[in-house]
Amino acid sequence: MSEEMVTKIISAAQEILSRHGPEGLTMEATADRARVARKTVYNYFANKYNLIRAVRLQWMQGVIAELTAIAESANLQIIDKINHIVEKGFGYLKNAGRLLDRENLRQTQKHEALYQYTLESHLEDKGSADIENMVSKSLFMLIYNIVSEAIRAGFIIEDFNAERITWMLINIIGGLLYLDFDENHFTKYDLLRDSLKAVIRGMLTQEGYAAMQESPLLTGRGIA
Repeated sequence: MSEEMVTKIISAAQEILSRHGPEGLTMEATADRARVARKTVYNYFANKYNLIRAVRLQWMQGVIAELTAIAESANLQIIDKINHIVEKGFGYLKNAGRLLDRENLRQTQKHEALYQYTLESHLEDKGSADIENMVSKSLFMLIYNIVSEAIRAGFIIEDFNAERITWMLINIIGGLLYLDFDENHFTKYDLLRDSLKAVIRGMLTQEGYAAMQESPLLTGRGIA
């Protein structure tokens, strides 16, 4: 599999998704935008739902890589790391558009489950599953390392365990993608912000609260 060709195809698909949503994405349109033969797209992706998933995974890899670089910075204090990660993370979620749309996700999963894979498409799907597993592990380690550093700094009550906190936060963030409610009065991002605020405040020590009281995670400023 040519990494250069895969990247070219995924980039073309992402442009189409950003402008027209999943209903505007076809294998033919992707081939035209990537300036490759239509057969070439099918050589790497069995159908448009495999392609949508690949686009989403590449986007998530990029986001996690940038946030991980902040988390691993030797030039930032823990509170600055948390603030930068929160601000950038919410910014990415807001700008993701149709990539993280709940109906988009549901339809993609539905069609993938119903699709009759050929041997080639099954192998391609296994490759995507490996990437998805790597993305999940990267997200876990990103959150776990930040939580662990906050614990070492004395920001979090001793009763809480770093691994459990990490899974709590992943559940809150992941659950946002599958919520289905009327967003006329408040958005999913309002709910995410309030949920994280409530959970984080409940686990902070007095020192932790003093350090984070002006953080966008608790004030909402910069992520509203």
